Amino acid sequence: MNYICAKSNQSITLVKQIASSKEGEVWTTNHRNGYLAKIYHKDKFQPQQVQKLGLMINNPPKEPNSHLNHISFAWSHSMLKDNNGNCVGFLMPEIKDGKNLIDVYSPHRRNKILKL
Repeated sequence: MNYICAKSNQSITLVKQIASSKEGEVWTTNHRNGYLAKIYHKDKFQPQQVQKLGLMINNPPKEPNSHLNHISFAWSHSMLKDNNGNCVGFLMPEIKDGKNLIDVYSPHRRNKILKL
């Protein structure tokens, strides 16, 4: 499946689905090694989410580990649009061996993952 990166106007091809939830799916892409696509389910993506996504893309957080050439946040990089120009999701950097915040923050989940 192909979409358009709103920032670069480049065609983005979804390669392999790696996750799915009630909200959407996450895919590996052909866009510069290390970028993932989140594609929302059509019935779950509301106009206010497009507005929120635009605000997030235009106001990314400061990267605290930029001096280490490290990505700390899988933050939205660019909207993805279909052939009709409708926003369907976004691109975000892939964080290799990343952890979900809840798994780090929650002592119970952290201990379970670490098998303590």
